[in-house]
Amino acid sequence: MTTTSMESDAFARYRESRPGPRSGALGPNLILAVLAIAVCAVWWLAAPRLMVGKTTTFTPRGTDKFPDGVLTIVQLDVGQGDATFIHTPGGMNVLIDCGEGANPENDHSRQYPAAKFVVQPFLEMHGIFELDMLILTHPDSDHGGGMADLIDWLYANGGNVKLFVTSGVSKPAVFFDNLLKAVDRHQIKFRSVLEPGSDAPQPLEYEEYGGTLIGKDLLKDPTIAFQILGPVTRIGDAEGEIANENSVVTRIQCGKISMLSAGDAEVEEEESLVAFWGPRLRSTINFAAHHGSKTSDQPNWLRMVNPEYLSSSSHPPVFGHPAADAVKSWKTYIDPPVKYFLRTDMNGDIWYRTDGNKLSIRTQFPVKSEAEQWEPGHAKEWREYREFKPNDPTTWGDCIPVPGTDEL
Repeated sequence: MTTTSMESDAFARYRESRPGPRSGALGPNLILAVLAIAVCAVWWLAAPRLMVGKTTTFTPRGTDKFPDGVLTIVQLDVGQGDATFIHTPGGMNVLIDCGEGANPENDHSRQYPAAKFVVQPFLEMHGIFELDMLILTHPDSDHGGGMADLIDWLYANGGNVKLFVTSGVSKPAVFFDNLLKAVDRHQIKFRSVLEPGSDAPQPLEYEEYGGTLIGKDLLKDPTIAFQILGPVTRIGDAEGEIANENSVVTRIQCGKISMLSAGDAEVEEEESLVAFWGPRLRSTINFAAHHGSKTSDQPNWLRMVNPEYLSSSSHPPVFGHPAADAVKSWKTYIDPPVKYFLRTDMNGDIWYRTDGNKLSIRTQFPVKSEAEQWEPGHAKEWREYREFKPNDPTTWGDCIPVPGTDEL
């Protein structure tokens, strides 16, 4: 399906979507076979790349905390969940997920109102009320539970969101309905990788982008390449019962340095990405998919991404992340071994900063011994859960340089 202005129809389809019988959609192997035919045609056009030789045409918005001219990526400590803030060299701001909110999907998450008590204070302290792009990787509340309130908060403070991107998979959850209403209420431009409310396996096409969002750079900051890599095919039906397997996957390339984020992608989506992108998944930094779950450690995926630095965001007592199986796979299939495995539960906010050549890394709390950093998580009984207490928002200057990394 091709569309030029599909916001209203998309929202209608989202809101009408509710769990129902699964359709007889094509199996993933047949879908991948069809996709393989298209790979050669899009390989060089859509592949992760660095755009050079261009100048910016917008007004830089950098501060001493987020200077323009360097790429800054902050993996925020939101407890059990995900939230990543990005400030590009050209002065653009992106937020991928925002952590839990007031309507969690399970009791485990009630102690993590992270969007309000972590993400909002962080943005406010840095004077950031405008987002060039807001991405919900998939409709799980530990990734987007607080996003509706966050959007309202931005607009209440005179800010805005220029573009909202999601996977296209729906979920009959209060937080998700509230999010769609907030996007609609503030008339935010809305784009989804897959067709909302549909079981169609192929990604949605847009005339304005000359096809699907796969491989496209929606941010359009000429100082970097910020690309949507997946989902390359719908896995399952339109509902959120397998939302993880349809996570929005993004990759940033800045000179020689790259970062890959895959939401809660599990083995089946990892396999589809490997089949489509192959070695072009290679990235300097990888945010471990699904918080380091045993469902997200596909060997070929790890071989293709093959990161130098690995980091995860979770609160181990809840689900036992990072899983022992995942830790074993990381050590087995990533070669050479990663230089550092960083994790928000131990290191707090994790800051990455690069000029495209050097990579500087800082953490809110000191890096511990290798044995401690790599210690698998251990799920506990609810009565034994350690309460999550949000840390104070951080700046680059507050944080501690990771030994052996560059300084900028």
